[in-house]
Amino acid sequence: RSTTRKRKCGGGGDQMDPPVQFEFHVQFFVYVLRILPKLLLFLCLQSTEME
Repeated sequence: RSTTRKRKCGGGGDQMDPPVQFEFHVQFFVYVLRILPKLLLFLCLQSTEME
């Protein structure tokens, strides 16, 4: 995936293009959606054990 970032030669290195940043946010959102049910289930199990 790092090959797409090398198109800009001599530009701002750490400054990402809007499309790349948007893609990153989408991937992060999908990751959160994927891990959220497990996290909620884990928290529910923890809370029920404590009672």
